[in-house]
Amino acid sequence: MGELITPLPVLAGPHQPANLALAIAALRHQRALTIPDDALRTAAGTARWPARMQRLSPGPLTALLPADAELWLDGGHNANAAEAVSRAAAGVAQGRPLHLVLGMLENKDAAAVIDRFAPIARSLTAVPVPGHPHHAPSHLANLARRSGLAAGEAVDLPTALAAIPQDDAPVVLILGSLYLAGTALDANDELPD
Repeated sequence: MGELITPLPVLAGPHQPANLALAIAALRHQRALTIPDDALRTAAGTARWPARMQRLSPGPLTALLPADAELWLDGGHNANAAEAVSRAAAGVAQGRPLHLVLGMLENKDAAAVIDRFAPIARSLTAVPVPGHPHHAPSHLANLARRSGLAAGEAVDLPTALAAIPQDDAPVVLILGSLYLAGTALDANDELPD
């Protein structure tokens, strides 16, 4: 099959080139469907994976933040995901203040996720995950404080975003649950097709 050179993936995060290479290798190895190399090159520049280090477009949620802020979303909910997402978030923030909005299901290891972000985040606002058994926001906020983060609680995403400090060009990352990610996409009028 030989070598295939593609553009770097448009998906955010230092782990995405390896993900792209693995996906291409798997597609080139299978025999059920012929996929032209041009399609694989195009995919690198056009792939979209909702709720995986996705920058949200202008909408009702982003409007709650300062004009120079960026609002990002990731549904990662375990330590391994948090490791990759924290590296991606650090790359996106590039020295700007990073604020987290976290909601997690009660069967997930919240401390492990928070610990991955504590070295790079300025604050954490804990929220519930509507319609699902979740860690109490007070519990998440306490874990964050134990990790050295300034932490608060909010009843929902809009309230959490409205409380984000008005720092210089803040980067805000909503994370911790794919259910919460769905809530965020819906609230920002950005549900995938």
